Amino acid sequence: MTLIKLRRGRIVAAFAGVACLAVQLAAAETGLRGGGEAPPLKLVFPFTKPADQAVTPSMAPRRARVLEFWATYCVPCVAAIPHLNRLVDQFKNEPIDFIAITAEDESLVQRFLGTHSMGGLIALDEAGQTGKSYELTFLPMTVLIDSKGKLAGVTSPSHIDAGVLKSLIAGQAINLPVPIGLYRPYGVGDESGNPNPLVWAVVRPSLEQGDGDISSGEGKLIIQGARLREVLARAYGLPERRINVPQDLDAQRYDALIERAGATDDALYETLKQLLPIAVNGRIELETRPAPVMILSLPPGKQTRLKESKATESDESGGAGSIRFVARPLRHLALGLQYELGRDVVDETALPGLYDLTLKWDPDKPESIFGAVESQLGLALTPGERPMTFLVVKENSGSTAK
Repeated sequence: MTLIKLRRGRIVAAFAGVACLAVQLAAAETGLRGGGEAPPLKLVFPFTKPADQAVTPSMAPRRARVLEFWATYCVPCVAAIPHLNRLVDQFKNEPIDFIAITAEDESLVQRFLGTHSMGGLIALDEAGQTGKSYELTFLPMTVLIDSKGKLAGVTSPSHIDAGVLKSLIAGQAINLPVPIGLYRPYGVGDESGNPNPLVWAVVRPSLEQGDGDISSGEGKLIIQGARLREVLARAYGLPERRINVPQDLDAQRYDALIERAGATDDALYETLKQLLPIAVNGRIELETRPAPVMILSLPPGKQTRLKESKATESDESGGAGSIRFVARPLRHLALGLQYELGRDVVDETALPGLYDLTLKWDPDKPESIFGAVESQLGLALTPGERPMTFLVVKENSGSTAK
């Protein structure tokens, strides 16, 4: 995993492999180790009061415990709630307590609970002392404590199941992956009390198995469970078919979080592009070579049926068998056709300006799109070959994507 922290006024460390960016590479896993004494819990319970036979105010260990460090703004934390609720219900008659711990404001948590049902005990870490004792750095983080008050494991909620909890209750050894949460708790500075990082970036292998997700906005770029090919396509603005990745890397999924207050999406992706070679231990190179394409053109001597736009605002939409846009250049038509055809489309119409157009064809007959382009727009869509940009990932060992 690659971790970057950049603070105002001083550079933490420098890494020559990232141009124009000073970074600190460090492991994100917690320093807590199994078998040691669990740190004390300093919590308040404004929502669900601990029963006498459960967690006492002094937090004296009598039962096994599952501590779930979470936050309302943490997407994977919220996604894990139904899974944890099922475990709470399944083990309601067993000697084990589930404690969800957040350092957020009580009123905020109360509003959240109005729309989200959470089982077990819900605690506030008002002074942040419990989070500090448990070396909380990323969310979500799950801590397992046995009935003797010993640390039995630190992991993510997705790795907790009935078998793990039965072993915990029985006092058996548990071997679990370290936390993989992406979200950084608010207010986490460093050990010397410096302010929060100006830039926070994490890239690491993912344990997610479902569809990958990539989103950005408000100074954050979040990637969860995405294949490397997907990540590279988004970062470089290239279709996946022009991205070559070694087989072993192509099967791997990645998580990433890049956070920088006020940064544009483009700036976030530029940071990602600098980190990826480090994360994959390789080189990412752009190459230009001839490739088959479809050429969008205006046939000689033909008149276009396009309508130049007078609109002051642009718009774009599409659906099964249709492309529609307002006040867009023709390269947007090429992009739409490229998506529909699954092939590269090059705009060689040489028509400047912005246009309004609607293109319709029979979605059950994909080949009808060629006739539609000609009859409705007065343009031609023909096969050809042009120099195209390809992205190639080359591993440092010397092997290259085929």
